[in-house]
Amino acid sequence: MNCLKCQKSIEIGGIMQIDFHFGMIYVLCRAVGIKPEISFNIARASQYVDDNRDINPIETKENSVTPLITSYDPVDVRNFTFEEGWRVWAPFHFLPAGDGKNLSERLICRPDGDSVKVIIQCYKNSRENFLNEQYLGIILHVIADTYSHQGFSGFLSELNGIGDVENIEPKNHKFSNPILDKIIKLDTDIEKLFRVGHALVGYRPDVPFLKWKYKPYGEYKWTKVNNPSRVYKALKKCFDIIVEAVYSLENNQDILERQSTDFTVVDKLFNEVKKFSKNRTSKDDRLNYLYELMERNYFNCTPEGIYKKYRENSNHPFEGESDKLAEWHISAKLHQSCVYNKVYKKMGINFLENDISN
Repeated sequence: MNCLKCQKSIEIGGIMQIDFHFGMIYVLCRAVGIKPEISFNIARASQYVDDNRDINPIETKENSVTPLITSYDPVDVRNFTFEEGWRVWAPFHFLPAGDGKNLSERLICRPDGDSVKVIIQCYKNSRENFLNEQYLGIILHVIADTYSHQGFSGFLSELNGIGDVENIEPKNHKFSNPILDKIIKLDTDIEKLFRVGHALVGYRPDVPFLKWKYKPYGEYKWTKVNNPSRVYKALKKCFDIIVEAVYSLENNQDILERQSTDFTVVDKLFNEVKKFSKNRTSKDDRLNYLYELMERNYFNCTPEGIYKKYRENSNHPFEGESDKLAEWHISAKLHQSCVYNKVYKKMGINFLENDISN
């Protein structure tokens, strides 16, 4: 959900936009010591989870790969179907934590739970002694989203209902959606149609510097949300995952430009996130600012042309790289299969045997 027009639309998905999924993931990879081109591949794979709407087979020199859609435009009616909750939103954007008294509660997304451990282990099991850049980027996206999407599920559910919502800091109206803010107070069938993901709070979870609060449907107490704190935790988690992924390999010389990591970059990124509210309010402004900081070597790395390589071809970021695009879709299927066969089954759901529309 990373086109400019989507910012004014009703959005389902995450704090995490292109400035995090692409820009910050690239910086984290470089801070771990990964070479620029490989860092770009991981960051592109991460961002493409939000951008991928591929429907045509991907032709490589050796075979043809059927694509797997991982996101829809915000106005697509498939966002509101139970089937796509299982296939797209839960596996890739609202990973179910599996905790709760009933299925609806177990489908709620939360960070740092057993489901996160499961998908990391599936990634490890999928490889031999190579990094698998595409798969790594995909799970980094999913895990980052568990921080921004916590408390919501990727399904049409009463538990996604909102009684009220307000900005705390900054209070600027541009970080709200007046139409949605009116809809949630109606308590009508119209409001119930938007109980998918965090649609009813608009793109507040997408704004990394925003502090806000909401009343879950049927509750009287406010739930306060500190987006900067969530961003910091996501940065630290992603950094740790990248370090383990690279340094657990027996042969990583071809991956690394240096054999050392720089955790201070996590704190540097976090400090810049807190400054975004002053004049870096749009996701594109934030990404451009990260590029500027890299060009000044603020993170001890340079952007190596990634702005031109992704942003100027954002509709087709794998242009001319059909093999890598095929690898991305194969990895997406491996991750989806992991969620089906490990996460869902642990919740008592045999996805392949049950009618998911029930």
